[in-house]
Amino acid sequence: MCEILDRIENRGKKEGIRMGREMEQEHISKLIVLLSHDGSLQEIEKIGEDPAYCQQLLQKYNLI
Repeated sequence: MCEILDRIENRGKKEGIRMGREMEQEHISKLIVLLSHDGSLQEIEKIGEDPAYCQQLLQKYNLI
């Protein structure tokens, strides 16, 4: 019985991770579009190099 519950739990974790990655990708894509509309091409390059800066901009643009 515990083995079945472990499998179900693991499936749920994998699905949650997959969904989280999809949401993150959507947020970053939206951020890139917003930055390109603002003409901030240097910012787009920087978010690819600095994950912490990317998080700051995601918050600034209310995407997370």
